[in-house]
Amino acid sequence: MSRSQVAAVTVLFSAIVLVGWHPVLVIYTLASGERGTALVADCEGTSTRTDCEGTWRTASGHSGSGHISGVSHGDEGRRIPVRVGPLGPYSDDVVDALPSFIVPAIAFALLMAATWKLRRLVR
Repeated sequence: MSRSQVAAVTVLFSAIVLVGWHPVLVIYTLASGERGTALVADCEGTSTRTDCEGTWRTASGHSGSGHISGVSHGDEGRRIPVRVGPLGPYSDDVVDALPSFIVPAIAFALLMAATWKLRRLVR
């Protein structure tokens, strides 16, 4: 394998890791993150990109404050169930959380396909 081929595979693999970590952590959080409740205090932004802040408490008593993913303007002032993981709290409703990782998941799939194609060309 030539140096340029090794470099191309290395760049593609690095891109996969950089793009793919976010959807993996979101799926991990939604599947096995610690259950809790969050009080959504304030949301800013548009209908396509909303940034919501609030406080949360887990079933084990840990608490925190800051960004809450998977919620929108309609959740302001409400207590909602969340799952807390490495990236913080996500709405326990998987459908609401989908937009936060669908684009990175598509990019991850495209990078995997490009790597597979490059691997076949290298052989």
